[in-house]
Amino acid sequence: TDAQVNQVIGSFRNVWTPTRGAAAPNTSFSLSLGGELPAAGLGIGYAGSFSYGFEQEVRADESRALARTSAQGVEAFNAYTGSSGRTSVLWGGMLNLTTRIGTGTKLSFNNSYSRSGDNEAISLVGDNEEFDETFAVTRQGYTERGVRSNQFSGRHTVARRHLLDWTVASSGVTRNEPDRTDLVYTAAVAGDQRPVPERWFGSQRSATKAFSTLSESGLSLDGNFRWALDESGRAAIKAGAAFRITDRAVDSRAYDVFNRSLTPDQRGQQAERIFDGEYAEDGLLTLFTNPNGGIYTAEDRITAGYLQAEVWFGLVQVIAGARVEYAKLRVDSRSPQGQPVTSRLENTDILPALSVNVPVDDYHNLRFGVSQTLARPEYRELSPVSYFEPLGGTITRGNPGLTRTLIRNLDARWEWFPASGEVISAGVFAKQFDAPIEKTYVGTTGSANLSFINADGAWNYGVELELRKRLANLARTLAPFTVFANATLMQSNITPGNDSLSSLTSVERPMVGQSAYVVNAGLDLDLSSGVVATLLYNGVGPRIVEAGVTPLPDTYEQARHLIDLSLQVPFGRMVTFRLDARNLLDSPITLTQGPVTRDRYRVGRTLKFGVRYGN
Repeated sequence: TDAQVNQVIGSFRNVWTPTRGAAAPNTSFSLSLGGELPAAGLGIGYAGSFSYGFEQEVRADESRALARTSAQGVEAFNAYTGSSGRTSVLWGGMLNLTTRIGTGTKLSFNNSYSRSGDNEAISLVGDNEEFDETFAVTRQGYTERGVRSNQFSGRHTVARRHLLDWTVASSGVTRNEPDRTDLVYTAAVAGDQRPVPERWFGSQRSATKAFSTLSESGLSLDGNFRWALDESGRAAIKAGAAFRITDRAVDSRAYDVFNRSLTPDQRGQQAERIFDGEYAEDGLLTLFTNPNGGIYTAEDRITAGYLQAEVWFGLVQVIAGARVEYAKLRVDSRSPQGQPVTSRLENTDILPALSVNVPVDDYHNLRFGVSQTLARPEYRELSPVSYFEPLGGTITRGNPGLTRTLIRNLDARWEWFPASGEVISAGVFAKQFDAPIEKTYVGTTGSANLSFINADGAWNYGVELELRKRLANLARTLAPFTVFANATLMQSNITPGNDSLSSLTSVERPMVGQSAYVVNAGLDLDLSSGVVATLLYNGVGPRIVEAGVTPLPDTYEQARHLIDLSLQVPFGRMVTFRLDARNLLDSPITLTQGPVTRDRYRVGRTLKFGVRYGN
């Protein structure tokens, strides 16, 4: 009834407007303990730790836009600028216990738990072509997460040369978003000043409260037995089995408050005044269920077994085997309108693997490998339950028709170990994908949707290089320095499928998520006084993050380069001071779709000072 609807509106937490303030310094601490205790005639080794961290992050100079086609080509629409801030707390701990029974049995009990909370606010202003208005858009959200893992395992020596190991593991994940708020005001422009909020818009998705929960539990059992065929252990047969159960439940609901008969002056008040319950009780507001959101449950079952042979032929080691895996996945979804959708995946796959290791001499190695692996869609990628950005943003929906991806891998590598702690290696690799899963952008006149598709196939091939070398042989003064680097150069090509979306994506393009290069490099300084310094560089080339449906181009995350510096200085035997400088270049994170900048922001530089006490 109207009275009940009005009561619901008045029950919402009356916080709608984000506040601005100065950030506090990021802080963190950790404590670790370890040792061995006698118990029941056994030595029980223990290692425990607890950590706490508080961080604040600002995305400054942020700009967002969607892309659409027009007579002039691809153009931006719903373009906004602003900033966002996030306050995060992360705490957790672990406790690991180990013991030995006799000389042939080792038991381990490993436990970990972490909990995090993210409090985020976004403030954007821009022109919305869909409604022909200038909007001031804000979103506030708080998300808490918990992750638990308990693992009991054993390792046993049988008849002095055979090995048996097993693991029983339980895990749990929770995610709760108890009150996400979207608020849209029309904005007035005064001269060349930044537009300022004027009055609540009052239409769809301009005052939205969203609530979501996720709970997931998992149980896994696995065991392996290695049968040595001779005393040297150079010939062996290994077999194993595994079973995994995963269950997930997600409930995501959103509600829009609409203006029924508020006057312009009333809509010009602060949101906390508009939604404090009085106007709702007077029947001036109404409530609708947002069409986005819904609920889904997932039941995932995997049963697997494998057989593997390890044999030496002279100096050549050959490892060959195959894994048989039966997987059954069911995802049941229901939209806010009550429409049920079920997605089922059931596959039995044989996954063979072969690797050959050839030691050329004491310093050089050759490795060859060929295998087949797979990748399954994530649960949310299979569920049509939608996730939405504030008014004027994107809506992401899963695709119940997705299938799993098969991947055939081929690689070869040469390794050279000039001295202890040094390595120079080069490798080549190739991967063939059947039905790879890709994220796709579909733009329309007034909105934009993101979804997931199976392409027909893809190729990925490239070169991997690695170097770690001390510089002492160049000059005595360079003895404390070590240079290290690794680089991956790759090319990929996708073959679109024949369904309604994938067939409309670009034919000649790389795979989603594949960059042409990834480079990591660094320089270590290690002095006899205990002073240690590290300079790090990371560079990633442009990569597609969303495949565009023709005539829209693909969305690229542009190249980004990072430089970090770390310095440790000891003070006595027990105290170490540490200084970390991160993201020194402060390169912007930029997503472009043709000529349109879809998203761009900076996260700033971070300077961190710490003290460590202990051995």
